[in-house]
Amino acid sequence: MTLPIEGVKILDLSRLLPGPYCSMMLSDLGADVLVVEIPGRAATPPYLQRNKKSMTLNLKKEESKDIFFKLAEKSDVILEGFRPGVTKNLGVDYDIIKEINPRIIYCSISGFGQDGPYKNKSGHDVNYAGYGGILNVPGKVPTVPGTTIADLGSSMFAVISILAALLAREKTGRGQYIDVSMIDSVVSWTGTYAGGALASGSISTYGIYETKDDYITLGAIEEKFRKSFFKVLGDAAGSPELKKKIKKKDVFSEVLKTKTTAEWVKILDDADVPCSPILTSEETFSDPHVIHRGMVVEIEKTRHVPFPVKLSDTPAKIRSPPSSFGEHTNEVLEELGYAKEKIDELRKAGVI
Repeated sequence: MTLPIEGVKILDLSRLLPGPYCSMMLSDLGADVLVVEIPGRAATPPYLQRNKKSMTLNLKKEESKDIFFKLAEKSDVILEGFRPGVTKNLGVDYDIIKEINPRIIYCSISGFGQDGPYKNKSGHDVNYAGYGGILNVPGKVPTVPGTTIADLGSSMFAVISILAALLAREKTGRGQYIDVSMIDSVVSWTGTYAGGALASGSISTYGIYETKDDYITLGAIEEKFRKSFFKVLGDAAGSPELKKKIKKKDVFSEVLKTKTTAEWVKILDDADVPCSPILTSEETFSDPHVIHRGMVVEIEKTRHVPFPVKLSDTPAKIRSPPSSFGEHTNEVLEELGYAKEKIDELRKAGVI
């Protein structure tokens, strides 16, 4: 089976989210990913290591440069997630690597980007989300999102950009530098005009409401859905007086508390009203639709969430379980022509 980007070679120096998630998606699409880690310090989460090889290399050691340059010469993409300026200090930044390999695509993922007043500021996902304006919902207390929005968003923008750069290289013959900022990724998502109105609660039939035993989500935005929703709720109201007032938020929210979430989902599904329960992660992975869509894959007794898009001719594939820390160091160096004795010397010197 042919994979979409089979044969594309990626060097991943990124360690923590979102870089390893980006390279995992690319590896699912066929890329050969080599994770380069600091000796003695496993930083990449194991669950993001599927389909990849792992080696150790201490880029602070001068002897490591020769190894890294040989790897870069044979690579298509380098992915890194340090703070701005770190790769330059290490002597492996884009300006240096492009002299060795003009076709290299060099992608840097950082919190605030490679320039600007915040470029050296520390941060994590919730901080980028705060700066990006996505946590500010008028009239509501800000809460930590249920997933890492900036991490995952920037991962996806990195994947899109790398694929675009590979396509551009087919036309120009040249590689290029990619600057992915996590805060930029969040800001780009706040550009959807409808989002602010929906999140603010100005559309009463869009949101989360309490039921008899839990909560339910409602997505009745369009008029046809709102009419169906109010009809169903009116029929369930139990009195003519409540039925007349059913469009009032405080009234229909009380009616929703009279039945369980499962009961309401069945009733609203039958009426074609957009709704859902609020599942835990475990419940999601056990959901019949999620299972049917192949979104839970078991490999060597570990469960994985695969690449989510289905391609008819060149589908993505999980080809191997997560690699262990530094598992392929010897293999990679032997492929570069290093003898076993030299590899032992490098390991004793702390280079690998």
